[in-house]
Amino acid sequence: MPFISYVESPDGWHFLPPGEWIDGEFEWLCEVDGRHYAHVTSLDYGEQAEGIDLQHHGEAEIQHILDQSVPVQRVREERASEYQRALPTGEQLDAILKAFNHLRMNGTTLPAEMNEVIGRWLAVKRAHPKPTLLDDPNA
Repeated sequence: MPFISYVESPDGWHFLPPGEWIDGEFEWLCEVDGRHYAHVTSLDYGEQAEGIDLQHHGEAEIQHILDQSVPVQRVREERASEYQRALPTGEQLDAILKAFNHLRMNGTTLPAEMNEVIGRWLAVKRAHPKPTLLDDPNA
C-alpha cells in the first residue's frame, strides 16, 4: 500500500495527479500540521511543483500519523466520555473481575496476581454486602 504526503505550496501549487484518476486510486486520509496524507494505488503521479514537498511513507509511519490526526483524537475523546457515561469504571472493573472469578471457579488457573486481586475484591464485597428489602426495610 503506497502512502504519500504533500503540502500545498505557498505560491498556490496543489498536488496534481496525472490525467484522470480512476476511483479508488487516490484516497485522501487526513491533514496534520499542514501536511496532507493520502493512500495511492499507483506511484505514477508525474512531476509535481517543487513546493509540494511530496514524500513517500510506510504503513506503520502512516498509522502513527493518523493516530495524531484531529478526527482520530476527537473520536477517542468522544468514546472515552461516552464509555464513562454508559458504564462507569467501577462497573467495568466489577464485570471484568466477575468474569475472571467465574473462570477461576471453573478450574482455569489464573496468575497469582489476579488471584490476589480477586481475593481483595471478594473481601470488600463480603465486608459491604448489598442490602435486600428483607434485610433493610429502608432499602
